[in-house]
Amino acid sequence: MEKITEDRIKSAARIVDVMRHYGVDLGQMSCGNYYPLSPFREDRHRGSFVVSEIRNIATDFATGESWGPIDAMLVLEYGSRDKATVKEHYEDVLRLLAAMYGIIVDDKPVPKVVQRPIIQKEELKERPQMVWPFEVTALYLRNFKENPLIQYLASLPLAIEDRERMVKALQEYRVGTSMTEKQKGWTVFWQIAPDGKIWDAKLMKYQPDGHRVKEGYANDWLSSMARKAGTLDTEKYQTKKCYFGMHLIDRYPNAEVCIVESEKTAIICSAFVDMDKRIFLASGGLSYLTPMRMQPLILRNRYITLIPDKDGHDKWKKQAELIAYPRLTVSEIVQKHWIKADGPKADIGDILIRMSHGIEETTVERAARLLGVENVDEGFAELIEMLDLRIDDEPR
Repeated sequence: MEKITEDRIKSAARIVDVMRHYGVDLGQMSCGNYYPLSPFREDRHRGSFVVSEIRNIATDFATGESWGPIDAMLVLEYGSRDKATVKEHYEDVLRLLAAMYGIIVDDKPVPKVVQRPIIQKEELKERPQMVWPFEVTALYLRNFKENPLIQYLASLPLAIEDRERMVKALQEYRVGTSMTEKQKGWTVFWQIAPDGKIWDAKLMKYQPDGHRVKEGYANDWLSSMARKAGTLDTEKYQTKKCYFGMHLIDRYPNAEVCIVESEKTAIICSAFVDMDKRIFLASGGLSYLTPMRMQPLILRNRYITLIPDKDGHDKWKKQAELIAYPRLTVSEIVQKHWIKADGPKADIGDILIRMSHGIEETTVERAARLLGVENVDEGFAELIEMLDLRIDDEPR
């Protein structure tokens, strides 16, 4: 097959057409994507498998795999896309695609294109989302002296204005303290949907230095605790998750949305910003950057900036490319301002805390010292712009 013909076929091939050809029920388009059940595995829940018409690619966020039109056809037609299958059937797939799009390859017989019937896969019936009474959050908004994370945040050497914003952030996010026997002093991070309904709460145990306890029983979910106690009927209700801080997106409709990984980092960053201009959400984990969890933001056409941890930058950058939302960008700020002393898993919160030390210095002086530059505009301007940090000549 001539190279020019091969290139023409590749250019014409569309992942949406391939999916439909093999009977995949794409359903309705949402935010520029289709969310069918995956044809590559047993799948009974729409949402994790995404077919992007714009990027011409199918992605399974549950497995991390992606398929272009040719890859998808190799698997759906021949059961694999390993090297042996590609070597044996690559040209067969190209000829079949050529026949689908009416492209003449040569004088060999044109393969017959048979449209497969739509395969109606059985989906699990959607159970209603478990919603907790909003009033329950008030039960946890106390006993802050028993909460190591709150005490740590209170100890940070922040300016009065930054400290006031920190208090406001704790109130806005409704960060609480558990006082149950097994979770005494644990921090409670509520997951509140944009409509104000409480979906769940993550409970985490922190050390006095602000770091999570990572050994033993040190984290749990309100839904899991209720299930173990027999007060949550999982046959009747499901427990979906949303991003921490999602309830703020309609409260601050004009603010740029920044997504970090940890809830603690979202709170720390909020001490340095005006929420009318920028709000911080937490994904709660490296792997939770998915189109479905971001859908409330995408449907509202919000500008979104991802600020990944030092060790998660490449993964989030790849995920952002797969999501292909035009108002989604990945910040390089952690990569640029990270130093070895921050540690390999540092995030923007760690960098801000590092910068906040040296209270006798002005912000400008401290920035110059920590970043090792004489001209602060060269080394610090991006961080100032990103987080609206104050620059003044008053002692901190």
